Amino acid sequence: MSSEFLIAAAAPSVNSVWVLSGILLIVLLSGAVVIVAMARHYFQRNSISPSRSSAEAPRSDNPAAFMTASMQAVIKKLKEQEKELEALHRAERERAQQTERMSEAVTRNMPAGLLLVNSAGLITSANPAAEAALGVKSLAYRRSSEVLGAGSRLTELVAGCLEHGRTFRREEVEYLTPAHELRQLGVTISPIQNNANEITGAICLLSDLTELAALQKQIHMKENLAALGELSAGIAHEFKNALATISGYAQMIRSEA
Repeated sequence: MSSEFLIAAAAPSVNSVWVLSGILLIVLLSGAVVIVAMARHYFQRNSISPSRSSAEAPRSDNPAAFMTASMQAVIKKLKEQEKELEALHRAERERAQQTERMSEAVTRNMPAGLLLVNSAGLITSANPAAEAALGVKSLAYRRSSEVLGAGSRLTELVAGCLEHGRTFRREEVEYLTPAHELRQLGVTISPIQNNANEITGAICLLSDLTELAALQKQIHMKENLAALGELSAGIAHEFKNALATISGYAQMIRSEA
């Protein structure tokens, strides 16, 4: 009697569990159908173009096949975009490398010397013309005061540009090379500033004016010699006139005697 009562008492609970399980299963299936329908609508609108044939589109009556085809289409599109980005990055790198090579070629073939000095006073870049003008090889990453001379006028100009942001144009300075050759240099120095107007370095343009200065001295000497010659000719003419007068008076005195 007790076992029959227990079975009768447990029967309603078992039935209720089955009912709840059936309701939950129906809800899950309904949600899955809704999700599949929404995904199908989204991928049909964004991934499948109207020009494609109906044979290429996944069948809507097979949700698994539809989802697989949709994911494959998305992956294919992402790979295509990745390839496009790689092509753009490659083109950008090539353009940057070409610009850098052109800049290096222009700097290397400049007739004027070029020095780049950072805020700490170190030479970060120098072209062959600067090395020839200063008579020093391998200028990069050396202290400017060491290369240009601790007390030289050129060092003072660079220090004034770095400390006070002053610009020096067409300055003529004398420079003594390590081989003890005195050279006349034309110098233009300007500061390098960042977006915050902070001085980050200086750019120095050098021109060797030694030969030009020597030619100017020769021309000046020739001009002085020409002026001296004119003065000498004038003095000689004046002496000649005075001697002619003296000679005439001498002849008159002689005739009277």
